[in-house]
Amino acid sequence: MTVSRRRRTAVLGALPILLGALSCETGGSGATAPVPGAAVFSLPPEQQLRAAAEATRRAGTATFVATLALSSADGTAVEHTTGAMDFAESRSRAEVSLEVAGTFPEDAADALRGGRAAPGPLSLATDGGDVFARGEGPAWLRFTPGAVEEFGGAVAAFSEHSASPAAPYGGTLADLVPSAVAERTPGERADGSRRYRVSVPARTAARALPSALRPGTAEWGGEQVPLTVELDGLGRITRVDADFGPLLAALRSGGLPEGVTGVRGTLELGALGEPTAYRLPGRDGAGVEDARKVLTPLREFAAGGCAAREPVLAAAPLNRASPLRTADCGGAHDLRVLAQLGPGEPTAGQHPVGGAESGTRCARSLARAPEEWRREARRDGAALVAAVEPPPAGAGGTTCVVERV
Repeated sequence: MTVSRRRRTAVLGALPILLGALSCETGGSGATAPVPGAAVFSLPPEQQLRAAAEATRRAGTATFVATLALSSADGTAVEHTTGAMDFAESRSRAEVSLEVAGTFPEDAADALRGGRAAPGPLSLATDGGDVFARGEGPAWLRFTPGAVEEFGGAVAAFSEHSASPAAPYGGTLADLVPSAVAERTPGERADGSRRYRVSVPARTAARALPSALRPGTAEWGGEQVPLTVELDGLGRITRVDADFGPLLAALRSGGLPEGVTGVRGTLELGALGEPTAYRLPGRDGAGVEDARKVLTPLREFAAGGCAAREPVLAAAPLNRASPLRTADCGGAHDLRVLAQLGPGEPTAGQHPVGGAESGTRCARSLARAPEEWRREARRDGAALVAAVEPPPAGAGGTTCVVERV
């Protein structure tokens, strides 16, 4: 499963050409620093990695390859992300894929995938505070900060990659480097690069993990996550490795399957400061849809209304914040809303009938529904679902739905 160093180097070198059409170029003023990397390496050791993150941003552009690997006794699952970033413009574009080998536990692969549709491709882009997502459909979905707030965790698989203070494509190991503190300056290698072995607190390290893997209320304790950070001769980040093994107990408390025995991440940056070309959404031949205009939270559908899942979000568990497309009940649709109920017993999550008080209430709603609606529940593959508010709310109303699963 591990991509060879030779292959990663080739990918990093090729990305400026492969990614396409909008060139972003960074040039210097012609001034030459007396000593390469002095702005980083002349500082006290404890300040060097924060300065390295700033030197990387000043490079202006970079390509990147990131991996997150979950391992078990029966196989591995690796998320691969390749892309390009423009630090000055706070823009990025990336392609994300998931590779599963052996008989890796399917529930663990689902946790790594988060709410994204599977197994199709996923393209992500960022532009300032906006995040764009596109699966196999003809158009990009644009999530503004307002849309992210409205849809919440249902779009976390995308929104967690919005621009961070460290990089325009957030949620990678680059976000951890400014928090790492070196105790000494490592020796210079033949090519001028240096390798740091440091660590960051568990709570800080968790920022580089998908939200689907992180428990909402984790007891992180005092664990430290080891990092290896490599800088080039100019003090810019070229590679970061992390072993999240010390977090396994906390991650399991949040639902990570027991069969997962290791979690490791890597990040490689290349083509630093070089002209980097990529296509932004809307300039690549595909359309762009505003998520808030084409999607509606489940809680806002009227009883009897029908909806279709958004393909790029089709794997996400259903709750009252789930973003859905309005659909004609006489045509193709994924679910029909039976009732919107007020607060009842405090519950959280998604419950089948009989699994919680909310499920019982929905069973009663189905019994009182018009025959046409009840007919939907009798079809093969239909399920009655009681969708509630996502955590941490949990105690709000309930939406009763017949869903085709």
